[in-house]
Amino acid sequence: MSAHIIYDTAPLGSVVRYFDSTPKPPDRFRKKLSAWKSRNSSGRLVKKEPPRDRPTYSSPACFTLHEGDFGQSGTVVISVRRTYSVETDLRFEIVQRPAIGSVRVLQLLGDSPELLHLAGNRESAERWLANNQYSQAYLEEVTPTKSAPTSSKAARPPDILTHIEATDDKPGIASAIAGLSRFMEIDMFDWTRSCSYDEHQKRRFHTTARSRLKKLAAELDLPSGSYEVRSNRAGIAVSGEVTLHHDSAYIQVGQFGMSSGHGILIRTCKGRKDYTGGANHFVALTMLDDIPALAAAVRAITGVGRDAPQTAARRAA
Repeated sequence: MSAHIIYDTAPLGSVVRYFDSTPKPPDRFRKKLSAWKSRNSSGRLVKKEPPRDRPTYSSPACFTLHEGDFGQSGTVVISVRRTYSVETDLRFEIVQRPAIGSVRVLQLLGDSPELLHLAGNRESAERWLANNQYSQAYLEEVTPTKSAPTSSKAARPPDILTHIEATDDKPGIASAIAGLSRFMEIDMFDWTRSCSYDEHQKRRFHTTARSRLKKLAAELDLPSGSYEVRSNRAGIAVSGEVTLHHDSAYIQVGQFGMSSGHGILIRTCKGRKDYTGGANHFVALTMLDDIPALAAAVRAITGVGRDAPQTAARRAA
């Protein structure tokens, strides 16, 4: 079925499979297999967003699938999600609908609710919500027909981050949790899908890349005013480039190395008028989904960022 049907008919909490109808490559072709997996997998439907019209752009309706969480010791570090426009060329099928009588834990974000958890019953949902603090969270029981939100909105305890930040006897905890929350949830993007002659893909490529480069600047702790993030959409047949240009580092994102999987260029520079700089180094486009790892690569290559003094000292040694 098409993405339009998923958006129109699939209830939140459904397990949805997506695929492009191409055969799975043999395991020995690791790059081809990785690209295939990015277009052939499944996830739980957690959010639907309506189409939007703005003075400068418009976007079609879309929905988000939650594919899994990664972390350790019960702490989620990265939540893997993929968002699809109803105009995507992928095909979809509903593998499983939420069981009648199960209870959704929802949170209202903007104009659309987001599924936080799907519990087997109300008691389990209330217990989960008591152990996980979210603003504007409420419960909704799954019924044979679309049900309105129940009136038993759960009271939210004091925000844990606010509480920790106000506690002076545990320095460092607040900053550690704030740093973790910055990368707790990454909406995965299909970086391998070509932008050539695909205006919607190009628009999402540039928007997502700009967002990730801003997160990279924050992870590197770059001072405000020491860098700029700019976008060059170029012609219809290419992806164009998105660039983070720092006083001492030049990072550019584009689909200029699709055959090798490389699409992030990193090099040193001498100011923001230097467009040639030092030696070129390339890393995979998919590192935009792992900002701490990308920041480590930038530090190692350019010496720029929070750990630059230690990096410089190691190089001198």
